[in-house]
Amino acid sequence: MTLAFTADDGIQRLVVGRGARRRLAAELARLGACRPLVLASPSAATLAWQLAAGLEAPPAGVLAEARAHVPLAAVDDAAARAAQDGADALLAVGGGAATGLAKATAVRTGLPIVAVPTTLAGSEATPVWAVTREGVKRTARDALALPRVVLADPEAGAGLPADALAASGLNALAHALAAYDGPEASPASRLPGGHGAALLLEVLPDAVAGDADARAHALWATQLTARGFALAGAAAHHRACHALGGALGAPHAATHAALLPHALAALPEPTARRLATDLGVDDVGQAVAGLAVRLGAPTVLPVPATEAERAVELVVEATAGSWEPAVARRAARAALAGHPPRRR
Repeated sequence: MTLAFTADDGIQRLVVGRGARRRLAAELARLGACRPLVLASPSAATLAWQLAAGLEAPPAGVLAEARAHVPLAAVDDAAARAAQDGADALLAVGGGAATGLAKATAVRTGLPIVAVPTTLAGSEATPVWAVTREGVKRTARDALALPRVVLADPEAGAGLPADALAASGLNALAHALAAYDGPEASPASRLPGGHGAALLLEVLPDAVAGDADARAHALWATQLTARGFALAGAAAHHRACHALGGALGAPHAATHAALLPHALAALPEPTARRLATDLGVDDVGQAVAGLAVRLGAPTVLPVPATEAERAVELVVEATAGSWEPAVARRAARAALAGHPPRRR
């Protein structure tokens, strides 16, 4: 079923559907902007330049060098470039790396963000921003980090490899886990998180296979799970992924994908039962593990073998207070080995 709609709550304007990216100039004008600094992932460079070429005036610049985990130096460079070239907005094109760089730059500069996501990372739906300094990734919240406009166009990410889309889909499902198990989880977070997760389970196979309508539904589902995450805060799983990314450079989406089934298996029984019921499955850890295999998503933590024990201890430290150390070690080691999840 074709999905196309616009929703505007006065805080963020969301445009979903094929061709949404072609409304970029009009949406910038609504913000009183015409010279955005374009921040893109290298994989989205072609799309970034196409969008820049379609603007009525030349952009302030195109920086297609966004890196995972938002290194502090990249934020310094982007903020300096925005000031030097008179940018009046930021345009994030790509996945979580591009959106993350735009968010940290917006907090620094006060410039509004328009986001054109090409993956299912979901960062564009939250006010959470992060920066990595000296191997430590730190997060915070700021209203300036929430993009003012999101153009969720399923055709924008058409060239994304299937395995990359699959990994980002598991990342989106991880946000739903936080909606149930985050420090501020509540009915307000579980409603969008659970609905989005159920929709993702349904549409991800077709979305990864290249169906544009399924991808549109997946983009919408991603907005829902990310909003659940924003309301509930980071659960143990998310904290572990940030620790592995900041210290070891582990790719964010692939790390989420590999660790998520084990994090679900580590949930307290009442939470696991509630999540399984809302998703319509018997065992949510097994269901997500099976989906990951079906999609071709990573099932092994992407860290060097020489760093395996350090990775285990990073997971233990990051999840302290939520998981028992033995549970954390077992989950990390199973993810490192690619073993199936096992209930604690």
